[in-house]
Amino acid sequence: MTITPVLSTKSLGLAYRDRWLVRDLALTVSSGDLVAVEGRNGAGKTTLLRTLLGLRQPQRGTIARMVHWQIGENVGFVPQDSLSTLLPWFTAAENVLVGLLNLRPDTHSCAERPHVDQLARQLIGASFTGNVIAGVESLFGSRPVDSLSGGEQQKLVVLRTVLALPSVLVLDEPYRELDYGAAVAFRDYLTGFVDRGGAVVMVSHQDIGPGPTVRVNLQPEGVTTCLRIAS
Repeated sequence: MTITPVLSTKSLGLAYRDRWLVRDLALTVSSGDLVAVEGRNGAGKTTLLRTLLGLRQPQRGTIARMVHWQIGENVGFVPQDSLSTLLPWFTAAENVLVGLLNLRPDTHSCAERPHVDQLARQLIGASFTGNVIAGVESLFGSRPVDSLSGGEQQKLVVLRTVLALPSVLVLDEPYRELDYGAAVAFRDYLTGFVDRGGAVVMVSHQDIGPGPTVRVNLQPEGVTTCLRIAS
């Protein structure tokens, strides 16, 4: 596997009001990396993810991203408030279909497709012979998404994200609301995704895995440690 940098920061500093959350973070994320962002509640983990994505500006430092960095295309994002990103006037299948709107087939996405289909079968919990959208439709029918449970809605968010076949995944508490079987299925997908050259940056309070290659720990007063774990 060829190692390709997808994101790097230099002297990154983040603050909220008069409080520093991150100081002098030097982080490099490459293909095959899983970066675990850790810290207590309110430490700034979500703020860091949103800054890395380009959804907010840092107070100090710089961020370099791979060419054609585009959320919803080659960058998949599951936010902490992911359930609010579903469109309540759409059916379950229509919400998942949104993930295909910006699909740009390339070498990575073509190779990833069978693995996404396998994850879909595991999350949906039903066998189907057609495409993923048909499988979702056969399971949920025309029910609006606000009639689904929190776990069912989270599965739709995950499916919508991976169906775009991104090469980078940024995940903020992706296992929340998922039952154990679905969480394990997604963990196994992420393990394979990284092994196949994808890159993941993730916040999770659930010790499900997979094991990180880099740990970023946010501590009080903006003290930030970044440790690459030897393989």
